[in-house]
Amino acid sequence: MKFPLMISAVTVCAILLLSTSRNPATAYAAPQSPAPGVARCDAEAYVMDKDPNGLNVRATPGKTSKIIGNLPNNDVEGIRVHLTGASGEWVRIDHAHETGGEVDRSLFDGVGWVFGPLLGANGMAITKGGTNLYQDHSIKAQVVVRVPGDGGVVVRGCYGGWMYVEYMGVKGWGAPSTLCANPLTTCV
Repeated sequence: MKFPLMISAVTVCAILLLSTSRNPATAYAAPQSPAPGVARCDAEAYVMDKDPNGLNVRATPGKTSKIIGNLPNNDVEGIRVHLTGASGEWVRIDHAHETGGEVDRSLFDGVGWVFGPLLGANGMAITKGGTNLYQDHSIKAQVVVRVPGDGGVVVRGCYGGWMYVEYMGVKGWGAPSTLCANPLTTCV
């Protein structure tokens, strides 16, 4: 009698597990058509926004969201930001600091959102002359374009340590630590 009950319990657990599991290939919707919620990430980029009023940091993703901070463009060498999440082309940051000034100074600490296409990174010529951008966030995916060591990309989103970027009109995923987030060098 114990054996049929055990099989039934195992069957129920297996059905519950299968019904709640996600296919890893579809677990993340690409930033251009985001799933509800926020994709978590851990990456860095630099501010490319040339607006003399600076880059607004917002409370939630969206251009009508409340402004909670501003990253100034005047009197700074460059601004580096830490990305912690993405929703569409909006990226969540938790820190921004000046790079290249006499003193690295903090410009924002907290949780806020900026429009990803106002951020960038550079390719790194660390292997075979450039950074691969992949069709998906996997090094097993097809390479869609190579970014040279001096080539800049526009941030479109992020996932894990990967950054979803655009280079010369081609969008792809940069593997963790293969894009340079320093606005003053190409990290080569």
